[in-house]
Amino acid sequence: MGKSLSDIERQAILGWCQTFRAEPIDLSESELTVANIINAFKPWLLKYAAAGQIASATVRPFKETDLLRRQLFPVRVKIEKAIARELRPLLHADPGQLGKLYRYRFFGKSKKQGVSLRMALMTCEPTSICGARCYAHDALDATPAAVVRGVLNTVLVEMWCHNPKNELLADFIDNEILSAANAAHREAAASDFKREPRVRLSHVGEVAAYPEFANHVARLLGSHLKGPVKCVVYTRHSNARRLDAALIVINFSLDDSSREKIHSIGPRIRYVSSSFDGLLMKDVSVNFLEHHNRAHSKPTGEGHICPATAELNERSCDGVKCDLCFKNIR
Repeated sequence: MGKSLSDIERQAILGWCQTFRAEPIDLSESELTVANIINAFKPWLLKYAAAGQIASATVRPFKETDLLRRQLFPVRVKIEKAIARELRPLLHADPGQLGKLYRYRFFGKSKKQGVSLRMALMTCEPTSICGARCYAHDALDATPAAVVRGVLNTVLVEMWCHNPKNELLADFIDNEILSAANAAHREAAASDFKREPRVRLSHVGEVAAYPEFANHVARLLGSHLKGPVKCVVYTRHSNARRLDAALIVINFSLDDSSREKIHSIGPRIRYVSSSFDGLLMKDVSVNFLEHHNRAHSKPTGEGHICPATAELNERSCDGVKCDLCFKNIR
């Protein structure tokens, strides 16, 4: 947004979130490019991004922050689903447009962990806490480009799951996976911290919603010619049970509203905690303090804290020389 919003403007954004309905927007009249998709949905995307900024503000905090936070996840999902409804028929009719839309950008990069895949939040099964408090509502992960990229990736994964033998689609996906593996090898070689190359699924959203696809990605990464690349998943999704733990390092995320799920998903799964408001869990392998927004959570209770989320200047896994989340689970 750039400028500080008045109380009246912030109240208007809250009102928009509470009443928002996604009306159809026709994308078939113009060339299918990322820029044109963003422009078609820009009014909604900018208001959603503004809502996320207001909800996370620590200077002049909004008096109805909690109410606004509860609107963020449903509003974003409504926008994502509206974009996906318009994209599906266009891409099914002409899958050849994928190359123009992507140009080797199916996988992206997380500042904290490196090569990663971005999905839409509509793939999530949120807890009563994480939907409102997700870092995807703030800063770069809430920008129009990030939201549209997540939807594009999700529609592409849906198409692959519907017809994995489609030659054009299969070749496109496999080339993107190869590109990600090469990038992961370059990252590992350039790091001051000696560790294995890795790809994270997924930085935003839930690739576990599509376990067949996640397992396919992991198989290709694990058999890369330059050497295996680890496939690492952070998930809250019930389909985590269908991920191949022999191929994928699975980190199952809990929070204070879902702690009863610990040890319930299956063997060879690492349980971790999103420690909203600094609430630590003693029985998980690692606690991630909230650190994405402008305020940093102070820990309370007992439990191991991820050093990249502690109140330090260094916020990357390589920077703090930690690979706990990426180690195989015995």
